[in-house]
Amino acid sequence: MLLKTLSAITASTLIFASQSGQSPTAHATQGETRTVIVRQVLDGDTFVTSENEHVRVWGINSPERDEAGYWAAGLFLDLKARGRELRCKVMDTDKYSRTVMQCVAPDGVDIGSYMVETGYARDFVRFSKGFYKSEEDAAKKAKRGLWNPKSDYSPHLKYTP
Repeated sequence: MLLKTLSAITASTLIFASQSGQSPTAHATQGETRTVIVRQVLDGDTFVTSENEHVRVWGINSPERDEAGYWAAGLFLDLKARGRELRCKVMDTDKYSRTVMQCVAPDGVDIGSYMVETGYARDFVRFSKGFYKSEEDAAKKAKRGLWNPKSDYSPHLKYTP
């Protein structure tokens, strides 16, 4: 009877996981380092791997769907990451069951650093403890991306961390 119950629970879990879009084998172990291939970029700080794992880029925050700069941020992450093999370190799992990872592109560039330095994301201090502060300061000073007051996606329009 116990075996039958465990089989039913396992089957239910696999069905739920396949319907949720997350891979049932995509269990994140904090500190684990692995290679992922980016299949799809969802926005400026979230992508889906070739294994159908949803990944939140650690330490940054980009505009949400209803905020100025959303499309530009997604495009910049897409240009840097889609179709590429990234080397990532698991940092956490967020409240949406996404694996939170700090990732490096094949050219050695940290993805979070790239997004903040180009001005299409902010240092998410609550989680990063200021890890990308210098990149954000440089983007602000140079008026890149979201920090360009002449752009249609300036953070002055609505974007707040």
